[in-house]
Amino acid sequence: SKLVEEKRKKLEKKIQKLKKGKKERHLTSEECVKKLSKIKAKLAKLKDYGLSGATFSRLKLHELHRTGTDKIHLANEYLALVKKYPIKIRTVVFHTRRMLLDELTQYQLMEECVAATSVSSVQSIVDKVEHYQKTPDSFTFDRDKAAKEKEALAKKKFEEGKRKRFEARMLRKAKREGKTDLEFYLRIGAEVPSLE
Repeated sequence: SKLVEEKRKKLEKKIQKLKKGKKERHLTSEECVKKLSKIKAKLAKLKDYGLSGATFSRLKLHELHRTGTDKIHLANEYLALVKKYPIKIRTVVFHTRRMLLDELTQYQLMEECVAATSVSSVQSIVDKVEHYQKTPDSFTFDRDKAAKEKEALAKKKFEEGKRKRFEARMLRKAKREGKTDLEFYLRIGAEVPSLE
């Protein structure tokens, strides 16, 4: 914050110099206006990011430790930042899954989280997790849902295994044919096609 404050002061000094000494520097009024607008834009940018004039509050160490280990608090804080500075929804889903992996799995909300299409739907999932943690009796384990998730995981592993088996087959084929590049058959179709 000290660095940002110094930067802000330097920009303000430049503005003052331009206003006082525009006749001495042999600048036309148009050039002076352009420079002033650039400097003011930089100042506004600092203020937009909340860096200029930011206020900081003191936090006791035990409070910092409590909030630092609270995954739900961290996810809520992250979602608040996402609302302020929008990003792609798949990035939001990825980070939320990373933060709340154990909780989403425990409360069978992983599929819902992955299928989320907006920040508000991810927020509602985080709220559900928070509600289930506060009142554990409100959550009921769904055996059918668990069985479906287990099947989906087994299918995913099988599909990944198919790809690995295909790659091993292609490597063996290249080796059998005496190719110097063992990944010859794997590279076919990997290049972006050209117009020629």
